[in-house]
Amino acid sequence: MSTRLCYLLLALILASNSVSAHGGACGRSAGIQAGGLAGPIITLPAYTLPKGAFSVSAGASYLNSGRFSQSQITSLISKKQHADDLNSNLTSSLNMAYGITDDLSISASMPFSNGFAFHEVHDGELEQLGNSIGFGGLTLLSQYRFLNSEKHKFQSAILAGVKLPTGNSSVKADNGETFETVNQPSSGSTDPMFGLAVSKTFSNKVNLDVNFLYKLSTEGKASTDVGDLASYNVAVSYPVHHTHKDPFQHSHDHEEHKCNIFEKLLPEHILGQHIAWDLIFEGNTLAQGVPEIDNRRVPNHGGVTVFLSPGVRMTLNDRVVYNISAGFPVVEVYEGEQAGYDFRLFMGLATSFGAK
Repeated sequence: MSTRLCYLLLALILASNSVSAHGGACGRSAGIQAGGLAGPIITLPAYTLPKGAFSVSAGASYLNSGRFSQSQITSLISKKQHADDLNSNLTSSLNMAYGITDDLSISASMPFSNGFAFHEVHDGELEQLGNSIGFGGLTLLSQYRFLNSEKHKFQSAILAGVKLPTGNSSVKADNGETFETVNQPSSGSTDPMFGLAVSKTFSNKVNLDVNFLYKLSTEGKASTDVGDLASYNVAVSYPVHHTHKDPFQHSHDHEEHKCNIFEKLLPEHILGQHIAWDLIFEGNTLAQGVPEIDNRRVPNHGGVTVFLSPGVRMTLNDRVVYNISAGFPVVEVYEGEQAGYDFRLFMGLATSFGAK
C-alpha cells in the first residue's frame, strides 16, 4: 500500500467519526459511527494522520428500524405504557480531519439527521408524530498515538473528544408539540467522549483493528439525559490491488502470475486508472443507557445491539475513496418493549490533501 493511500484511508476513518444525538428506534441513539478507508469502515484504527495532512469527507448512514406489531401496540395501550416507534433514520455528515503532528490528529463532524415517521404510545393512545429533522451536535475528536512498533506492526492510540450542544433540539411534531429530547436531532447537551484504539497488521495483508469509545451523556434540553453510549468495534480487512502496475506496459516475463480469487474478480484498472480495493468484515456493538427526565428513568428505552457488518472500499488513484457497509443485527437485548432494528447501511466519500 502506498503512503499516500494509507494517509487517505485514515483521513476518512477519523474525519467521518461522529456521535449521533438523534434517537434511533425506540429512542436509542443511532450510534457512534466512523466512515472508513484503509482497514475498517465503522471501527476506529490506531494510526494517525501525518503532520499537515488534511481531509474532507461526507457520509450517509441509513438505519431501518423494526415497527411494533399490532399485538404489541395493543398490549402497550392496555398497560398505558410509554413507548416510541421509528420507521427509519437517515443521517448525513460533513467531516474534516487534520494531522497536528505525526502522532496527534483532530477531526470535526457535523451531522444532519432525518428521523422518519415517529409513532408514540402514550396515555393509552397511539399518536403519529411525523418526522424529526435537523442538525445534530457538532462532534470534535482527537486521537493521540502513544505506541507505534514498526517491528511488530502494532499501534495503539487514545481517543478523546466532545459532542457540543449545537443543532436542533426543539423540532415540533405533527400534533404541534415538541418532540421529546431523545427523539430530537440534537440533545442540547455537552457530552465528553473517551476511548482506546489498537491496530495490528499480519503478513502485510490482513489488518486487525479494535476500538472502544464511550460517550458520557449529560443533562440537555428539557432536563433530559439521553443516556451514556458505549461502542465496541472489531474489524478485519483484506487489501486487493494495493500495489500499482502499469496496465499499458508489456511484460516478457512468461512466468504465470499467481493471484487469488479476489484479484481475479475485482478490476485493477478502469480506463487506465488504478483501482485499489479493501474487503472488510466488522462486528459493531452499541450499548445505549436508559434515558432520564428529571432523574426519572424513561421506560422502554436503552439496550444493546450487535451488528455484523460486511463492507467494501474502492480507492481511485490513491486520491478518492468510496466505501459502503451493510450492518445486520445479530444480538438485540433491550429494556422493556422495543421494536429493534432491521438493518443499517453506510456510504462514504473522501479525499485528502497535504499527504506525500
